[in-house]
Amino acid sequence: MLTVQEITRALHAIGLAEGMSVVVHSSLSSLGLVEGGADAVIDALLDAIGEAGTLVLPTFTFPPDPVFDPRTTRSSTGLIPETFRKRAGVRRSLHPTHSVAACGLLAEHFISGHPGATALGMDSPLHRLALAEGCVLLLGVQHTSNAMVHVGEAIARVPYLDLPYSDAFSVSIPVRLPAGGEVIVPPKENPGCSVNFNVVEEPLKRRGAITYGKVGDADSQLMRATDIIDVVGELVSINPAALLCDIEWCPFCPRARKLVEL
Repeated sequence: MLTVQEITRALHAIGLAEGMSVVVHSSLSSLGLVEGGADAVIDALLDAIGEAGTLVLPTFTFPPDPVFDPRTTRSSTGLIPETFRKRAGVRRSLHPTHSVAACGLLAEHFISGHPGATALGMDSPLHRLALAEGCVLLLGVQHTSNAMVHVGEAIARVPYLDLPYSDAFSVSIPVRLPAGGEVIVPPKENPGCSVNFNVVEEPLKRRGAITYGKVGDADSQLMRATDIIDVVGELVSINPAALLCDIEWCPFCPRARKLVEL
């Protein structure tokens, strides 16, 4: 059974270090048995980056709730983010579909202003993390969970950028403010399908941009956010449909391809 100390050592071995800002996409079950469960993984992540670091976890909500309350709306991204967002000292951004939770030195900088920004595009928390030379850790998941690819799509201004994933993501959603009251957040560049995002891995490998390692049983990858964004830009400059899947019943990609072909 994995302990906090063993997880911390494995995270250091893969390259996570004191003072880093990192967004982590994770699968608790992929690690194997963990003494202390999700809390132990969070403790290890915080230990690995120290007090000068900043930990960011996606707390996306899909399908979106009719009203988003950062205190009570559950995340749809697994037990580790759901546990993290409830911790004392953790802040959650006020975006109804693509919120993130953050703790650490740059947490407030990353999450502030999210209702007026894009979901995962320019000036979003993940874009700010990239600008701060932050990293992405895939902990037992693949690039299909790598939301930084969506940031790259937005920066590259792909033709389908303003296309909602589905009708549920095409409406304005009220967000309850911690101090009271509500703000209405309209859909703005909400991201689409990620089924084909593993196409970014090979060009990242060719750059030498990925550090691979094991954390418990979990195959994991650590890379700089800016490298991901650069690779996305290169891929879509050659083929604007490079990141779209070929699944006929996908609610997003067939419609996105029509925009690419215009």
